[in-house]
Amino acid sequence: MKKALVTVAGITAITGVASQAFASEYNVKSGDSLWAIAQENGTSVDALKALNNLDGDLILVGQKLKVENTKTYTVKKGDTLKSIASQFDLTVEDLMNWNNLTSDIIEVGTELKLTAPESNGEVKAETSDVQTVTQTAAQVEAPVAASEPTQTYEAPTQQSYTQSYEAPAQQSYQAPAQQSYQAPAQQSYQAPAQQSYKAPARSYNTPVNGNIAQIANSVAAGKSYVYGANSASAVDCSAFAQQVLAAQGKSIPRTTYAQMAAGTRVSTPQAGDLVYFNGGSHVGVYIGNGQMVDALNPSEGIGQRSVSYVNGSVDGYYRF
Repeated sequence: MKKALVTVAGITAITGVASQAFASEYNVKSGDSLWAIAQENGTSVDALKALNNLDGDLILVGQKLKVENTKTYTVKKGDTLKSIASQFDLTVEDLMNWNNLTSDIIEVGTELKLTAPESNGEVKAETSDVQTVTQTAAQVEAPVAASEPTQTYEAPTQQSYTQSYEAPAQQSYQAPAQQSYQAPAQQSYQAPAQQSYKAPARSYNTPVNGNIAQIANSVAAGKSYVYGANSASAVDCSAFAQQVLAAQGKSIPRTTYAQMAAGTRVSTPQAGDLVYFNGGSHVGVYIGNGQMVDALNPSEGIGQRSVSYVNGSVDGYYRF
């Protein structure tokens, strides 16, 4: 009976290919923001700041940024599969399938794959099916060179190979308390009577905050309004508000209703607060002096306008 032999190349194919990472330069264009560049290159705002020694979120047209495009992510305290998936425009199902997870419990320090596993040749390593890997390895027979002792390349027995691929028991993972990000109960938000709160259309004399206005208009540049969209080229109202706050290093929920539940309602608005309309059906980024930047609709698009321009009523201003 022939002995089952495995070449070095075969072992590499069975065990998989290590994650790759590379750095490159990116030239800032008109309309770019750190958030949009991070999304386009599969990284995060914090990673871009650290890589380029940036103290703030403002970038200039023509500026060259180092971009580290990574295919893995290391879990930090407070992370959940949902927050990681949202950060990289993925789904929870993608992360679970690509990392062979059977539950949404993750541990701080765990390295997660952000892309589908690559296949190398005909032999595929599937950690979720150790028996299949073992059988495939046993069937691979490398040609024996006359000058090389056959014993040097003997494949380990199936028992020892199977044990080397045993996944750590899922029960041992203690996820950071996911209760730490629970939206306040919806019933705690009771909208005051509409007539008791009037939109500060032109009653505020506070000057427009140039920094917030610059960030909001920079995020808006080059984008179009598409309902339900959230990308570097198309957004709806809540996605635009989310991107503007992300450019300031703040993370907020995706929808207007979840944003209102997570924010703090204020009676004296400041530049950088979010203003909501008509029961939470629309939101804009307040920049001071009765002005805002918002993604209104497909015909009027994204731009700066008076808070009073929106038909209906103002629900309130919220700070994050």
